[in-house]
Amino acid sequence: MGEKEIEKELSEYRRVVREIETVSQEVSELWAQAVSAAANVTDERVQSSGAHDRLGESVAKYADKLNEFYDAEDKAAEKLRELNDKIRKVEDNDAATVLMLLYIKGETPAEVERTLSISRATFYRWKERGLELISETS
Repeated sequence: MGEKEIEKELSEYRRVVREIETVSQEVSELWAQAVSAAANVTDERVQSSGAHDRLGESVAKYADKLNEFYDAEDKAAEKLRELNDKIRKVEDNDAATVLMLLYIKGETPAEVERTLSISRATFYRWKERGLELISETS
């Protein structure tokens, strides 16, 4: 596997994490709607038909979104295990640290440079070295 494919795979993890964050926000919003619907229910039965069953509808949407969240979380956990295994095989600690901060922790290049107190040139050199080492072991 080439360096570009490795970098794409590492970047995919960040996309999955952003997806989880989005779904998590949607879960929270649906929970708020369900709670709001429960608070607004008058003396009508919860299982009433039509538009009066807002509580049941809100809870069903919440449950569906919560399942989507759990699926996304499982997918991200599996991807994280795979990527951690690949990065752990990098024998250059500096390069492995850059890859971990950049792709797993989600830091920007500037944040990585500040965290490690390195120059931009050193950042790119260590990043490329890490990608090269992973592609050699894949």
